[in-house]
Amino acid sequence: MLDALIRGGTIVDGTGNVGFKGDVAIENDRIHILVGDTSSVEATSAIDASGCIVAPGFIDVHTHSDLIAVSEPLNEPKVMQGVCTDMLGLDGMGYAPLSKKNLEMMLLYWSGVSGYPKLDYNWSSVAEYLQQFNHRTSLNVAYLIPNSCLRAETVGWENRPATKDEIRAMQDMIRRGMEEGATGLSTGLSYPPGVYASTEELVELCKTVAECGGVYVTHVRYDLGDGTFDGFREAVAIGARSGCPVHFSHYATNLATRGQTDRM
Repeated sequence: MLDALIRGGTIVDGTGNVGFKGDVAIENDRIHILVGDTSSVEATSAIDASGCIVAPGFIDVHTHSDLIAVSEPLNEPKVMQGVCTDMLGLDGMGYAPLSKKNLEMMLLYWSGVSGYPKLDYNWSSVAEYLQQFNHRTSLNVAYLIPNSCLRAETVGWENRPATKDEIRAMQDMIRRGMEEGATGLSTGLSYPPGVYASTEELVELCKTVAECGGVYVTHVRYDLGDGTFDGFREAVAIGARSGCPVHFSHYATNLATRGQTDRM
């Protein structure tokens, strides 16, 4: 007997195929698709999905749920929309790795985006931060190391280039953070202190991310050069020079770029 059976829905399996009628079965933590006559199939729990779409859980690749996902572990608004995984640490802003002092500063600085819920805030490393979610929250999470955290811990909140020693220290933090479960690096090149990073600095950091098998996710430097495409050109160059895959967090059109989306 199956553990659960979702009957009669239209299955959209995420492969790009057209939706089709079928049942979804769960057995011993494995998911199976059943087609044809399944009227004789028995399950401990059954759901009638007639008239509904049945799909894999969605991955929300751009969130600012870094604190809310801890303070409200059920995260019902996301679950009820079918989200099963949240990406955290976006836009170069997040809460690990950070010393206690810098964590307090980041909490105040970014409270308008991520809120400031009542929590113990007893972490400093990526591993300790991710432990807040382990077997405690309804959603899976993936974490990007924010470059603002790296800069705050090495350069500080100053507007100046990082030294070679500071870049090496940031690279060490990336290696350690990715060993502890992070999936890559994020930047938000509109927000201090991450905005102060030079292209060369980001290339060196992304080399380390690439070595660790990660990805570079960027809110690009929108005010660079022509104020439209040059920020994206910088991101592409960082990926090409470092060998690191690049994902653009946003693409915003304006009057100057109207009708030019194909140039991306």
